[in-house]
Amino acid sequence: MVAAELELCSRRRFLSIGLALPLGRVMVSYMYIFFTFLIFLLSTQTGGLATGEVQYGNEFNNVLLCRQCGHAVAHASDFVTVSSSQALHQRNNTILGREDVLVQLLKNPHGRHFEVITTSTADVTKQPRLYKEDSWFDGYDWKMITCPQCRSHLGWYFEPRETQKAETCQDKGDEDTCSGDRDDTWNENSLVEKKNPFHALILANLIHEEYAEALVVQPKIFGG
Repeated sequence: MVAAELELCSRRRFLSIGLALPLGRVMVSYMYIFFTFLIFLLSTQTGGLATGEVQYGNEFNNVLLCRQCGHAVAHASDFVTVSSSQALHQRNNTILGREDVLVQLLKNPHGRHFEVITTSTADVTKQPRLYKEDSWFDGYDWKMITCPQCRSHLGWYFEPRETQKAETCQDKGDEDTCSGDRDDTWNENSLVEKKNPFHALILANLIHEEYAEALVVQPKIFGG
């Protein structure tokens, strides 16, 4: 009788150990999956903090902000390509998910260098004075532009000049010059010369919206 009870206890103990081992393995597997997923979430939120790089999305819904105050300045849909013949260097860069953004290095008469991008519009304040001299873009006059919130310098607004033909017509009022002797060749050239205003924004004075958000989020994650 005693031997039978001992054998029954041994079987129960063996069975409990046999069940505990698979259960422990399952728990370990679930914990491994959970921590792996947690590490993945942290790495995507920090945007490559260990390497000092921020991974930007490919969507065009982000904006460029004023680096000083965070004011929204321009969107990806505002980018245009206006090449300057005076650019010291030109390159294409990926900004706000756009891979074809022209970045140009320009130098002003005081020897200062600026990397600029060009946009069709921007939420900036245009200064009243219009300058004709020292323009980086042929056929354009320029104004300084500033941030409407903190007034920091963000770049320049370029406004096309009137063609010499139009100025002659306006000053002299010569009907023969303005209408009588215009041929098809002149009309074609006048269409080619038509230009639109644009903004040249200083790249160093702007910041990517996602990067700005990462600077705010990362200290909270690490308890900073």
